[in-house]
Amino acid sequence: MKKFVRYWLLAIANLAVLTAAEKAKPCNTNCGCAARLRRRLALLKNDLDDAKTATQNNERDMLKLIVAAIATDDQTRASIAPVLAAAGKIVQNCKDRLTDADAKYAQALARTEQLATIYSVQSRLQSSDRQLQINLANNARLTGTNYALAHTLAALGADNCKNTTEDDSDKGTITETGDDAESAPNKLINHVNLLGKCRGDGTDTNSCHGTALTNDGKIHVKLEYAADSKQAGDWPDMNAAHAPVGTQAFDLIGDKASETHYDLKELAKILANMECKQSIRSYSTITSQQLYKLLLTKTTPGKEDAESGDELTGQELKTVTATRYGDDGKNFKANLWDTIDNNPAYLGKQKTEDTTQVKKLETLDKIGEASARALVKQLKNKATSKTEKTAKETEKATEDKKGGDNTAKPV
Repeated sequence: MKKFVRYWLLAIANLAVLTAAEKAKPCNTNCGCAARLRRRLALLKNDLDDAKTATQNNERDMLKLIVAAIATDDQTRASIAPVLAAAGKIVQNCKDRLTDADAKYAQALARTEQLATIYSVQSRLQSSDRQLQINLANNARLTGTNYALAHTLAALGADNCKNTTEDDSDKGTITETGDDAESAPNKLINHVNLLGKCRGDGTDTNSCHGTALTNDGKIHVKLEYAADSKQAGDWPDMNAAHAPVGTQAFDLIGDKASETHYDLKELAKILANMECKQSIRSYSTITSQQLYKLLLTKTTPGKEDAESGDELTGQELKTVTATRYGDDGKNFKANLWDTIDNNPAYLGKQKTEDTTQVKKLETLDKIGEASARALVKQLKNKATSKTEKTAKETEKATEDKKGGDNTAKPV
């Protein structure tokens, strides 16, 4: 029994995975297509927002590198410099690409909403009861009086689309790439068909085909908005059920479906090629930049004048990398980022100075203040060292003079 239950649960789990991964079917209603467009755009917006968040985090981390570099020792600075150079390249590249992505998103958003609005209008048209009915009412010849005309030709239906993604009834997976990529949305309405029926007498099932209209006859005409045209017949062939009597091309969407689809695809392509979700705390992300290897070389003793083409290679590169970040960068986090995060940082607290850690500097104002205070401490230390050096030199000159060396002078 236990074995059966285990297999049954496994089957249910596999079915759930398959169901979750099933591709969403093409939309087939106006409100469904409007919602699908917004759903596609929302997924791309999530990707765009993720890239922006990652870039903002990388920019903050890059500034933390600068804070640490000001206050730390030369050995740590040598480890920071290559990472800082690569980080700057990555952040600026992503900022440039995000500018392009924002522009494309704005264009895709505008077109998506235009097309969604048209779908909403089509939904109102398609759900309307646009008809005209002539009730003969004891006047089969339609002369004088005793016939009535009823119509709703100007009426709009009440089927309003929601301004959300709720109307997309298919919750399958949506993707803009690969074999399962979304196709251009269907127009759904390409023609308006004129449908008519003629009731010869007071019985609904009796047509006026080959039969004279009686006093209780009815002539009924209505409009149908549809994807396809219908073959029109002649009025004498009409029966008691509606049949097409005319058709006309009717295309509100025009090129907007293909244009919107193209914009969504282009936005997806830009986002896929940005590579802006990676963290600069990742060794592989940093080493993907050529500038990293050059600065790694320039911070190696004896290689300070190296430029492009002079980068370390082979065993020499491995040795320097292992010394700073571990073999193949396996200790990149522990050797570099943990050290930086735990470095002291200084912030003002009323009339005192508070000591915190670099990892706690989460806003630009704090990063800026901590950097400035670190610089102030360096300037103070240099000034103190210079004063002490001058005092020692003056003291030595005085002692030399007392000892008979009258040529010695303070520097």
